Amino acid sequence: MINTFVILTKLRITYTTNTVIFCLTRIPLINKLIPHHPYSSKGLKTLGGFISFFYGLFMAIIGKLIYFGVMFCLPYFFLEKESIEGLLSLLCFLTLTGCLMNTQLFNPSKDKYYAYGLMNMNTRDLTITMYIFFLLKVLLGFYVFAILFSLIFDIPSQLAMSIPIFVFSMKAISSALILRFDNKRNENEPSYPYMISALIFVGLGYLCFFFDLGISLNAFVILSIIVCILSLFALTYLYLYKNYDDLYRAMYSKNSFLQMDYSNVNKITQESLQQKIEINEKYTSDKEGYAYFNDLFVKRHHKLLTRSATRYALGIALVVLVLIISSLIFPDFKMFINECLLFTLPYFLFIMYLVNKGPIVTQTLFMNCDHSMLSYGFYREPKTIVYLFIERLKSLIKIN
Repeated sequence: MINTFVILTKLRITYTTNTVIFCLTRIPLINKLIPHHPYSSKGLKTLGGFISFFYGLFMAIIGKLIYFGVMFCLPYFFLEKESIEGLLSLLCFLTLTGCLMNTQLFNPSKDKYYAYGLMNMNTRDLTITMYIFFLLKVLLGFYVFAILFSLIFDIPSQLAMSIPIFVFSMKAISSALILRFDNKRNENEPSYPYMISALIFVGLGYLCFFFDLGISLNAFVILSIIVCILSLFALTYLYLYKNYDDLYRAMYSKNSFLQMDYSNVNKITQESLQQKIEINEKYTSDKEGYAYFNDLFVKRHHKLLTRSATRYALGIALVVLVLIISSLIFPDFKMFINECLLFTLPYFLFIMYLVNKGPIVTQTLFMNCDHSMLSYGFYREPKTIVYLFIERLKSLIKIN
């Protein structure tokens, strides 16, 4: 296992260093200073190694600080809460969310692909080594989290030190349970049961925090001890598990993005969109010229263009409905929603950017229309391009 860890460490250093060198060769002016054979340059490899190491360390620390600040400090000081019990309940529910969405065991990372697919390493040794390393990083990161938790919220340091043990144990238990009952899991593929469960846990956590429905400090310590004991059985199960080959075959199937080059990705995208082309002659339009052309296309591909937007709209409507009902049942909740909306209003610009349906519409237009029409010279004229752009922009605004 130590030998496996050494090989994985060298592998990670090599590919992260090469990634940094590749990025440096793409930066204007800097690429003029780089030798013609950058990957054989010892100086560049040393520089790339330093950059990748400190970048990884920086992102790990920043990630924990953002998590701590946004999920705990912001609501605690914004709502002027004084109860620590609500924070502990929030911590428990957010830990459950993390256990569902980030186990590492079911994440088809590059490290695993290179070691399993290219180097043909033993899957059991590979998995156990990487998972132990992952749990140690979690333990280390949450000790920093616990120190901040103790200093800012003024709780006993002995209690704060039980937080990393609790998170570590919950990660191990959840991984063992998922491996036992859902060993075909792939974290890169959307899983609605996991996503819905995670949203429920987040909602319950903040409801408990808002209404001060928490667990006492002593109860949290006892809970940490219980899950720590259970985690020993979970770790034993993970160590003795013999079907890691099946797990990796499920993660790295023939459609795995890590086994594809860009040409294969484009080919699969093209085939997927071509299968969704609709031919329905009942749709007509009373417009003329290119406006008629665009209107006819949008009508014939209405379901394909609006499917994702409809799902988003239904999800947003559901959230609004839940908030309205909550406000009617709990009058104090109205002020909380009002304050949250006023505080987060500037950030909705970024949320609008994230839910923009432009990429889906553009892909559909290119594959089902432009891909063929660009063969004609008149379709490539500047006047035509500008006119179609304006018409498509109108359609996109309507969809959004």
